[in-house]
Amino acid sequence: MSLRCLHIGLFFKIFRLKGSVYLTFFRTLRPFILHNINYVDNCGIRQKARFSARKGSGLMWYVVQVLGGEDVERVCDKCRTAMPEGVAGEIFVPKYICLKHFKREWHEKLLPLFPDYFFLDTGQPEEVRERLRPLSRIMRPVCVGEDFVPIYPEEQQFLEEMMDELHVIRKSTGNLVDGKFDIYEGPLRDVQKHGMIRKVDRHRRLANLEVRLLGEARQVQVALEIVQKINTAAIGVPALGGVER
Repeated sequence: MSLRCLHIGLFFKIFRLKGSVYLTFFRTLRPFILHNINYVDNCGIRQKARFSARKGSGLMWYVVQVLGGEDVERVCDKCRTAMPEGVAGEIFVPKYICLKHFKREWHEKLLPLFPDYFFLDTGQPEEVRERLRPLSRIMRPVCVGEDFVPIYPEEQQFLEEMMDELHVIRKSTGNLVDGKFDIYEGPLRDVQKHGMIRKVDRHRRLANLEVRLLGEARQVQVALEIVQKINTAAIGVPALGGVER
């Protein structure tokens, strides 16, 4: 059954409208339904369609720096308040899950992926820049030369693939196999193939990655839990490839 048929069936079931009244509602609201439904793609990966930051939407991610030691979440909220509707899409702080051990248990905590920076997507960068001028004491658009430019497409694609719909990088899980890390679950599963993992701290359950932002190399941390240590020679199985310890 096609996606369009599913939309028609859903609308008919909810509103139970017939004839011209049904068609009027459908034609009016159909674009909003198409942009906000949850769907499962051909790979079986659940994704959430959003107005902004989608491939093909034409909206790119821009970076804003928080100044003076201000709290990045509070400043991000101020930016949302200052931005008129339609000028920017999502305004968000990229985050990662950090595992903290206290009271004899591991607890998840959300931390900024890039401390003192938040992101926004827009097709009107100059208008955004103008709206941020009155807040120049606490935030500053990250520019290249004099231009407020988006991050590179490959940088945005990498972050989109790593983060979920809430812009959070979730925990990854793997094993230590013959002195190499083999990650089998979570966003780091594919990243390990590209050599971005620089160091793994098993005790703190963290992996250090080298990523690029506007062409500059930056070190970030993400959660990685190593479940067990495996010696393939001892159990008589072929060694696996992975990330050097």
